[in-house]
Amino acid sequence: MTGFEFLKQYRELYEEEIELAQIKHNAFDVFDSCATEDLETSLKINWGPLYNWDNYYPHSHEFFIQDFDYVDSCFKAVVNGHMSREELQTALSPSVLSIERYYSQVKADKEYTESIIEEKLRTFIEGIDTNAIIRNILYLSVPYLKDFLIGFLILDKDA
Repeated sequence: MTGFEFLKQYRELYEEEIELAQIKHNAFDVFDSCATEDLETSLKINWGPLYNWDNYYPHSHEFFIQDFDYVDSCFKAVVNGHMSREELQTALSPSVLSIERYYSQVKADKEYTESIIEEKLRTFIEGIDTNAIIRNILYLSVPYLKDFLIGFLILDKDA
């Protein structure tokens, strides 16, 4: 193997690692924004599907940690030459699909919730009995109000 071939192979492995890291990062972003430290309190408050990750995947934290450990061990096997890239692809398919599926489900619910909030804001603004200038100013602020409300509703774990 020439130096160039080695670098090319290393680069391909590095890109795969970056791709896996991005999947992990996305899933943990979901945990940060959707999960609370005290699940029982969260369920009593009934924030809805956006805030109750466990509605989608019981014991999701434990399963995802196992998935990530498995992904890491498979990738290390490729780096150490114990597994081919084809074997890696086959080995990772179920884990990667499960991570992506539940991530996309939560993302879809988040987008739906944002659209409902925006619609309610617009309905509220239309109901305001005031002149058109003030109503138009409020319409311009809908995206900012929506972001503020969403930020306010999401529980801060560090608080």
